[in-house]
Amino acid sequence: MSSTTLVQSAEISGNPFKESDYFALAENSLERHWAYYIEPFVGGKRYGLTVDLAVGYGRNSEKLRHISDRVVGIDINQECIDHCRNRFKDAPNVELVKTDGTVLPGIEDNSVDLMYSFDAMVHFQPEIVEAYVEEFARALKPGGLGFIHHSNWPAALGQNFQEQPHWRNFMSSTLFAYFLHRQGLKILEQRIVSWDESIPNASADPSFVPDLDCISIFTK
Repeated sequence: MSSTTLVQSAEISGNPFKESDYFALAENSLERHWAYYIEPFVGGKRYGLTVDLAVGYGRNSEKLRHISDRVVGIDINQECIDHCRNRFKDAPNVELVKTDGTVLPGIEDNSVDLMYSFDAMVHFQPEIVEAYVEEFARALKPGGLGFIHHSNWPAALGQNFQEQPHWRNFMSSTLFAYFLHRQGLKILEQRIVSWDESIPNASADPSFVPDLDCISIFTK
């Protein structure tokens, strides 16, 4: 696939989040999500360089900046970059970089201690996921950690992701593992999770879909 076509593909899942009410709602869930989904994997450590892919309005970077020497938030949408530049104007260890949706601009080879994405890649087109995994392999330090939350919803194949449960795009734990394997990255753990099982009695909600997502932990 040409780079132009890849960028167009990235825009499919990026455009709905140029300005979105979802960011404010998600901010309210930050502490619960961090404790339930994220901290068991990334907590208790100090990182040098952390990349927060698809930074949105910066709720994840707000946590990551306290456990990292440097955080680079990357997003396809200038609107998100502008919001975060204002949000983190007094946080000297947070930088913001715009991407075309396929690469990690300005991130040097073998430089990243924590490659991170939560509640974002679940929406990405599969070819974009694959492109970013290639970038992870380039940028991650040997021994660095990858924490990527992605879709585990193969039923979305050939469908409009915005018509799928919680806007999940086509992906599976197995396909993501294959992408990692192709790039020589080592899987440490894949945990199948549901959205949002961090809420008590979440399965009683009609919108609850078992095993909708996967958290993949890997290293180089």
